[in-house]
Amino acid sequence: MDLSTNVLLDRVQFWHNPDLTSINLKNGNNENIYYLVINDNPNLVYLQVDDPAGVIAGVDPPYDNWTISGNPLISENCYLGLEEFLEFSISIYPNPTNDIIQIESNSFIEIAFIQINSLLGELVMGHGRDTHQLDVSKLSSGVYILKVNTSSGEFTKKLVKE
Repeated sequence: MDLSTNVLLDRVQFWHNPDLTSINLKNGNNENIYYLVINDNPNLVYLQVDDPAGVIAGVDPPYDNWTISGNPLISENCYLGLEEFLEFSISIYPNPTNDIIQIESNSFIEIAFIQINSLLGELVMGHGRDTHQLDVSKLSSGVYILKVNTSSGEFTKKLVKE
């Protein structure tokens, strides 16, 4: 959730949102947010603010009236690009592989489609939803590009078939 362009914020609440993974409050006016509650957002990873040290200490106003549950990374520059975020959220192993690759994602990332392309961009293999493993044993040895289309965007990674 990007609220960085809203400099008039003074009260903010985020409650019970399992889809919330990041919050950007860095707007140059965090000292005006006199009330902040972030509670029960199990997949919250990043909280970007103007003064991370003040937020973490939570002693001086307005940060003494901020409540943050969970353990998000609190920083001035914690926002990742989408590709980096998906790389952090999706695991593909083993790589290199001989036969089966495992694809795991965090609970808030839904895999829509997986495709394997040659280095020339030709589609070699594709597989639909809810795929957590892919049999690549019939592929020739070499380097391929694995594309994972998710509910949050597209992620690409080099795949080596031995």
